[in-house]
Amino acid sequence: MTQNTDIDNLSIETVWDAQKDLVLSISDKAGLKQTFLYDKLDRLTDEYGPAPAAWYGTDRKPITGAPNNYQDKISRNETKYNENLVGPNVV
Repeated sequence: MTQNTDIDNLSIETVWDAQKDLVLSISDKAGLKQTFLYDKLDRLTDEYGPAPAAWYGTDRKPITGAPNNYQDKISRNETKYNENLVGPNVV
């Protein structure tokens, strides 16, 4: 985890994967959080947010289910790799 504070005393906290050079989440002083998910080859597949930190579960995904169906309120950017390809060398 790292924290960067600017001249106006505003901080941004970045949480990194303990084993790999991958950013897991970024949070600002206003309480907004952005999270990142990766596939088994460490390629970015999902970005969520920014949204209030309380709207995320421990899996870094938006909390689902009633009454707080946050997955419908948090922006998501999804990247897919090698879809609809068939063959022995496709990952």
